[in-house]
Amino acid sequence: MMLSISRGARRMIRFASASVMSLLLALSACEEAVPFEVIPQDGPPAITVTAPANPRFLKRPGEQTTVTFQLGDNEGLRLFRVVPRIYNEADSLIGDALPQDFDLTGNSQPFTYTFTAPALNPYYKIQYNCYAIDLKGAYATTSFWLSILPDPAAPQPYRILTYTSDTVYNKRKGIDYAFNFTSRASLPTTPGQNLDPLRLQMDIAEGSGSQTAWLPYLNSPANEQLGLDSVFVMTDATRFNYESANYTTIYQAFFADPAPATRTPVLKEGDYVIVRLIKSPRPQFAVMKVTKLFFDGAGINVSDYVVFDYKVTTP
Repeated sequence: MMLSISRGARRMIRFASASVMSLLLALSACEEAVPFEVIPQDGPPAITVTAPANPRFLKRPGEQTTVTFQLGDNEGLRLFRVVPRIYNEADSLIGDALPQDFDLTGNSQPFTYTFTAPALNPYYKIQYNCYAIDLKGAYATTSFWLSILPDPAAPQPYRILTYTSDTVYNKRKGIDYAFNFTSRASLPTTPGQNLDPLRLQMDIAEGSGSQTAWLPYLNSPANEQLGLDSVFVMTDATRFNYESANYTTIYQAFFADPAPATRTPVLKEGDYVIVRLIKSPRPQFAVMKVTKLFFDGAGINVSDYVVFDYKVTTP
């Protein structure tokens, strides 16, 4: 991977495996970037990504990517700096690569940054922290993400199990409103059951409990207990092939979403819901296909329920 570490020059460094990688640079706190249309007056520069619209990439080693920025500063631009920060599949920081510096001139200009995905362990992620630095040393920053995907012909790290016709009920029913994908268990099993020891088993739970029109959505008590607050990604058949899903395609669909959510929107038939179950030692997932929403006629009966098929990753 080509990394530039001095003005106008580039130096080749090789990313080593996580076990031998050392921390090469500590980043200081980042300042918030301002819109590129504004050239700041006696303040930090402006920096923003102008293309692509969603600066989150999933690439295999050796694939090339280009990101375009707009930079501005009334006192004059001096450097564009990139510092890649490397994370493993459990979102733990492994280390930082050497910075790449590029000379700048003038007060306002576009800047194109092209890079090649390094040969890191598949499923690792890199946060590219990008800085605009002016002649007085003031700076502003923005960032984008690259996830490293394996060769599609490589063996899958996990199997996929498939199940059909499971249900979660309106929360007002008091039972069967939560579900565990691994054990295929509906929870709780009796009305008024103590929920404290059950929360870590509740991968999903119907959350509305409405007494008027039933608008079913899902949250994740188990992940909330584990401190994981962004575990849902919504997709559909136009963007995800449920029938041929494997670990790599599920991983890709989840991490291609720029903002996984703490709960789903109101469900509709045909939705696919990707749920991250755990983060470590490697993320595990379930994918639900919502096949039917049953509403009683009055909309206030606790018999309302969601029917779904699902796939779950397993060692």
